[in-house]
Amino acid sequence: MAAEVVAEWTEMLTTQAVPNVTFGIGDVTEREPGLDRRPASWVFMVFTGACLALAVFILVCNTVFIAACWKTRSLRTISMLYVISLAGSDMLQGVGMILQAFFYANEWVGFVMWTDFLCPWIIAIFLTCVPISILNVAFIAFDRYVYIVFPYRYPALVTAKRSKVIIAFTWLVWLSFGFSILNQPKESSDCRIRTMVRVSYIWIRFVVFFLSVAVSGFCHVSIQLTALKHIRQVGSYLNNLDKKK
Repeated sequence: MAAEVVAEWTEMLTTQAVPNVTFGIGDVTEREPGLDRRPASWVFMVFTGACLALAVFILVCNTVFIAACWKTRSLRTISMLYVISLAGSDMLQGVGMILQAFFYANEWVGFVMWTDFLCPWIIAIFLTCVPISILNVAFIAFDRYVYIVFPYRYPALVTAKRSKVIIAFTWLVWLSFGFSILNQPKESSDCRIRTMVRVSYIWIRFVVFFLSVAVSGFCHVSIQLTALKHIRQVGSYLNNLDKKK
């Protein structure tokens, strides 16, 4: 999820510091008259290093985790399928962070690396992996909710086949959704998500985010209430035993 925070910083920095930019190969950077207020080169150097460091950290950690799950039989549980899917989406975000670093490098190296070809690809990656990550978090919360609140019905309700179908369907839908922007005509010369994609894309992303947060919140609150209920029941049972003695 850390990659999502950096992506938001990227959007803000691009919007405020680099208005009306053309990123085609060999193009000259054009800015609006009177808007030459840009961060110093060292700021872009820091962001380049941060993106690369974060990308390496995300890729290495998630690769180790997936390898551990692959080699350890005890980790191949149904609930871990959603965690592995979350790790996969984080790895895709790590690839996006590497591409993101090219944007910042362009600002201090002085060579145009951010091309018209690369721009829609990086936006497509973040449009794809961010909703998948958020949905996987909601799936994990719902899985734990069913396991704790309905323990006897859990084996029948949550099966490996159903979980794999849900994960595959989620990836298929959002890969189609995110990378569909590669086929739409480019209506602007800059590389901001607000101008690269239709408004409907952004609204769908927000709706998925809020629904996932609502589901996760409901599941976690229900789990906490169930845990408190069980604590009270155990406490009452122990008190009754003490009274009988």
